[in-house]
Amino acid sequence: MDVYQQSEIISERSLIQPSSLYGESKLYSEKMVTAWASSNNKIHQILRVGHVYGPGEEAYEKIIPVTITKILRDQPLQIWGTGNEIRSFIFIKDIVSAIMNAVKLEDKVLV
Repeated sequence: MDVYQQSEIISERSLIQPSSLYGESKLYSEKMVTAWASSNNKIHQILRVGHVYGPGEEAYEKIIPVTITKILRDQPLQIWGTGNEIRSFIFIKDIVSAIMNAVKLEDKVLV
């Protein structure tokens, strides 16, 4: 997701324009994979995954399990940042399904 220009809403049609070194490194990695696949006549897929959540992340104190735990324990919630940030989360099973479907594709899909 960091390869796209910063915007409130990001889709596959958003302008590719990283605003950080991290985003630049992700875009460069995609280009390296594409170049290798092209020169070796290999099919490849690039999946740009957002914030993944699901079972097992409690140990890492991620936002979703921490928030749910605090609500269930009737504890005050802590807001990081301004509270106006927008995030897009996707459940781990949905990502696994997307990866499995991408592996089955017989041709690359352009994003």
